[in-house]
Amino acid sequence: MKILHLDSSILGDNSASRALSAETVTHLKNSHPEAEIIYHDLAAQPVPELGSGHVGARFGAEVTDEALQADLARGNAFIDELIAADVVVIGVPMYNFTVSAQLKNWIDRIVVAGKTFRYGDNGPIGLLPEARRPF
Repeated sequence: MKILHLDSSILGDNSASRALSAETVTHLKNSHPEAEIIYHDLAAQPVPELGSGHVGARFGAEVTDEALQADLARGNAFIDELIAADVVVIGVPMYNFTVSAQLKNWIDRIVVAGKTFRYGDNGPIGLLPEARRPF
C-alpha cells in the first residue's frame, strides 16, 4: 500500500489539520505496517504559483528556462505519486473560506488535461484509477 500524505497549513505545530492528517496516517500505518508513506509539507517546501510558462509548456511550447524545467519535473513527479497512491491523506486548513494557497498550487500541478483528467462531451472526466476509496 502507498499512502500519499500532504500537509498545507502554515501554522506548524499549532495546526489542527496537521494533527488530524498525522493521526489518520498513523491509523493507516498501524493497520498496514508495510505501507510506504510519501510525505510533502507544502508550507515548508512551497510549490510556486503557475505562470504563463507553465501553461505554454503544457501546450507544447519549448522550455528553455532551467527553473521552469525543474518546476515542471516536480509537478510531473506529483502526478506520478498521486497515480501510484492507494490512499491520499490531505491536511487542509481553511483560510478566508477556501483552501490554502499552498494546497491550491499543488492542485494546479496535478490537474493536467490528458494526465489526470480529459475533456468529454459533458465536461471533465477523471482519469485516475476508480478503485480509490475515501477514508
